Amino acid sequence: MTLDSSLDLLSLLGTAILLGLVVFKRIHKSLPFFSSYLLFLALVGAAPHVEKFNDAVRDRRVFLVLSVAGTGFAFLLLIELSISVLNPICSSSPGWIRLGVACWLALLFVSIWRSVQPPAFDNFTAYGAFVIRSDLAVSSSQVILLLALAAFSQSLKIPWGDREVQIAIGLGLYSSVSFLATLLQLHLDFRNSASLVQSHNIDRLQTIGWICLMIYWIVSFAQKVSYRHQFTPQGE
Repeated sequence: MTLDSSLDLLSLLGTAILLGLVVFKRIHKSLPFFSSYLLFLALVGAAPHVEKFNDAVRDRRVFLVLSVAGTGFAFLLLIELSISVLNPICSSSPGWIRLGVACWLALLFVSIWRSVQPPAFDNFTAYGAFVIRSDLAVSSSQVILLLALAAFSQSLKIPWGDREVQIAIGLGLYSSVSFLATLLQLHLDFRNSASLVQSHNIDRLQTIGWICLMIYWIVSFAQKVSYRHQFTPQGE
């Protein structure tokens, strides 16, 4: 078995174990989009290993559809995490607060997506530009969510053992790795073989990062969840 095959297998196995733990711990009931996102990633990861679907996954049009679906899941996950973290506030506030959070995240995502202008961006096809912009926008949004949680966790009385915080920490750290990996690949000159090797090694590092994320979430979810204090206007 090659190194790439081993990494793919570990990544798929980690995702499957985490998905089973999410169902066993009934996390899917409170975080349905997170659970659906894991299932989506597991199916996409398993498809190339099934001969019947191998060629379909490699098709550019199918890959574009999967990229759009992945971006949509990631955006819905950001909304779900944000509202879940702010639930003690939102539960005692008008219903439009949740809609406001979703609209703010949508504006943030669109702003990042439109402002992304990586090196040699004009050399990419419309298809390639969309995928790169989506990857960078998703990664940036998830990193911003992690920084926001770190900044306001104390005032919101959110313990670091909180389930949503654990998910946000994992996503933020992995997204930082993914963001840097994408930027590094954009600076490579794919006209020479050395750059192709470097790009492949960067892909391997991203896979290793995902495996580490799965291990972190599995260990975290297996432990007893830390319940946050109820938020009150007086901060009690």
